[in-house]
Amino acid sequence: VEAVLDLNGKTVTKETANTVDKGFYVYNNGNLTIIDSSAEQSGAMVTEQSGVLIGVYGGTFTLESGALEAVTAITLARHGDAARNGDEAQDARVYIKGGTITAHTGVTNNNSEYNGTVEITGGVINAENDALNGYNFTISGGEITSLFLFGVPSGLDRDLNNLINGGMIRADYIQNLSVENHVNTVITGGSFSANSVEPASFRGRVDACVPEGYQVFDNEDGTIFHVEKLIASIGNEVYTSLDDAVAAAGKDETVELLSDVELENTLAVESEKDFILDLNGKTITTAGAHSTMLVEGILKIEDNSAEQTGSINNAEYSGTAVSVQNGGNLTLGEGRLVSENGTAVYVTGNLNPEGSDDTEAVASTFNMEGGQVHSREYGIGIGGRGAVLNVSGGTVEAEDNAVIGGNGTNSSSAYYGGTEINLTGGTLNGNIVSEGSIACGIYHPQAGELNISAGTTNVNNGVR
Repeated sequence: VEAVLDLNGKTVTKETANTVDKGFYVYNNGNLTIIDSSAEQSGAMVTEQSGVLIGVYGGTFTLESGALEAVTAITLARHGDAARNGDEAQDARVYIKGGTITAHTGVTNNNSEYNGTVEITGGVINAENDALNGYNFTISGGEITSLFLFGVPSGLDRDLNNLINGGMIRADYIQNLSVENHVNTVITGGSFSANSVEPASFRGRVDACVPEGYQVFDNEDGTIFHVEKLIASIGNEVYTSLDDAVAAAGKDETVELLSDVELENTLAVESEKDFILDLNGKTITTAGAHSTMLVEGILKIEDNSAEQTGSINNAEYSGTAVSVQNGGNLTLGEGRLVSENGTAVYVTGNLNPEGSDDTEAVASTFNMEGGQVHSREYGIGIGGRGAVLNVSGGTVEAEDNAVIGGNGTNSSSAYYGGTEINLTGGTLNGNIVSEGSIACGIYHPQAGELNISAGTTNVNNGVR
């Protein structure tokens, strides 16, 4: 059964402490959601008795709006009557998305034979003692104020696996530290403030739960601090944003990746920049940009990790891992540049058509000294006056097109000639999967220089 209870600004009162016989409970795989559609948002479920306001037994409870006021607001447990638990594999789930909980203990989930889960993404919890007691809590939003964030059940005989990756926490203790065994609280995000203890003391308790790769940062007055993932470093300075690290990088400085990065937009290396990017075995991807990186300044990519598995990837249709344009200069020492559905690297010079006012060469350059370039279409594409490709090492592989490809277009709207390609080493591997097509090592239909003095070209079912 699925049900929605709209409090509509009214108050529902539970007059007994016994949740099972007379009270509010969800069991046998039921699904209950509480909302309050009133303009004042004054609806509430209340009990002045000791005990639990809402019991969840083998079902799902969601609080979206409205208020819960009790000694213990919500508990997850197995019912004494097994028939009320429903499917034994269907453990209880509680979702706090909004509303307000005011209690001595907000939510308990402490049955040692039980695997219920609680996810908090919004709302407000004000607890006199412990906001949450027991196992399997995830906090990614909302506001919580309490003495202990996590209460530890007596007779603890299993691990407490609790995660905080967001929200605002005001407390004096992360957990009851009198029981240290089995406690596994991990903090990877969120903001924190001490209630009554010294901020530094509470900060230390938060810091003890922060794993490697994350760090606690203070605000200006030290009263509120937050946890963020470390993305990159320049020397001893750490950054939680790759864009910030790139913006801060000085000439010849090294930006070292500390974590994998998923970009929302293209990462731009602007014309005045000149630095080194150490992938350090990590991966840079993009959620939707046509180019993962755009290089208009000077950039050298390295990977100083032992495994050298660092990469810059793009999975978009016709997407490019790195675009080099407007006189940018990219050097690949180690690492991988990958396009799953397009060209891995594209070097663009001046594309203005012949007869235009501006036909000067634009020396955008890609120097491949090592590493790997892998693509669905062209491994490396090049076009426009002044565009330069130098391959002296590394491996370039294309799955379904030319390993290195130009463009013969010479029209009233664009001119792709005037390129320079120099091969003095490295390996080109060409393949084909499209029916009716053949693989190609180098496709060079445009006007331009092609100089080959060394290197190896392997082409399966095609021409070199």
